[in-house]
Amino acid sequence: MHKALIAIAGVVVVLGGAGVAFMTSPALTEKTIEWTCGTVTPRCAVRMRGMGHVWSMKENLPRARHWYALAAAAGDPPAMFHLGWMYEQDGRDDIQAMIRGIADHRRAGGASGSEPRMTYANFLAAETWYRKSAERGFAPAMNNLGQLYLHGLTGRRDSREAFRWHLAAAKLGNYPGSLNVAMAYRSGDGVGANSTEADRWSTWKAPEAVDENTGIGDLTLSRSRVFGNTMPPLERAGVRIAAERREPLTLTLRPLRPDPSLPTFSEVQRNLRK
Repeated sequence: MHKALIAIAGVVVVLGGAGVAFMTSPALTEKTIEWTCGTVTPRCAVRMRGMGHVWSMKENLPRARHWYALAAAAGDPPAMFHLGWMYEQDGRDDIQAMIRGIADHRRAGGASGSEPRMTYANFLAAETWYRKSAERGFAPAMNNLGQLYLHGLTGRRDSREAFRWHLAAAKLGNYPGSLNVAMAYRSGDGVGANSTEADRWSTWKAPEAVDENTGIGDLTLSRSRVFGNTMPPLERAGVRIAAERREPLTLTLRPLRPDPSLPTFSEVQRNLRK
């Protein structure tokens, strides 16, 4: 018995002495989660989501997807959001591949079979996971779901539905959602133009309770879309600083005017269906 206790103590000392290596070794952390999460509890789901974040930082997206999927299946709304984001990225890769395929096809004079067409499978998977997360009250997912609808990435553009989800996110204190609502009011896209409401929503102040659901974390902010784009690091840092100091952030918005040299959404959709 005494020898067994010494052996256990030895293991603890080794693990303690290698604490930094343990914490920075994703493979070891994965094993620990597997050993201790035979039954997936909410706490385990959070750890699984964290493992997805670790692999994301290391740009190992297949491993990140694996852990996000496990956490999402266990009912973790933030993990559902991050899994949806990964599907959205795949969908954007599909667009790039289609554009390259069309260019190659036309350069070959149509000799390589039919011209590639748009596929929405990954965007529809993103919609599914964003919606699951949004329906559980996760504001960043509400915002990104609205962005899918606003830009027609599920196969049809629905600006009214987009505005509904952006507004839901904004009411929960989500920064990207607030700006998307402000732009909708400024441009009259999905809701009647209203400069007073546009001004109101273009000034954001963090809610009293800033938590995971607000989407204030850097990784979540980096995966949240404003006007179709992601926010640069400095802007994300500014949002977090404003939240910590309880200071408002104001963005000056101007209506987007159509560029006659660019194709309209309908024209793009018609070309994709040809």
